[in-house]
Amino acid sequence: WDTNNKYVIKNAAGQQAYYAVEDTDTCMRVCCESQRGFQIFVLDNMQQQVMRISREFKCCAGCCWCAGCCDHCAFELTIEAPVGNVIGYVKQK
Repeated sequence: WDTNNKYVIKNAAGQQAYYAVEDTDTCMRVCCESQRGFQIFVLDNMQQQVMRISREFKCCAGCCWCAGCCDHCAFELTIEAPVGNVIGYVKQK
């Protein structure tokens, strides 16, 4: 059974600096797999949210030939830090 992904983010000394956790519902994870939309919340060691990474679901996204010719089919991440303040985007070529 697929669960939300969780990540430990470490600094150069190997110490935990942040913790990231995915937030998607079970249906999205099971039915849409790698094409699912998601939010990843990045938390500091005091459990305060410092960043949010979001990707909307797109039914045709992720296909390399489709993303290259059809801009609306490319995966796109939105990065907010602090939450509510968009600092950038990452878009599939």
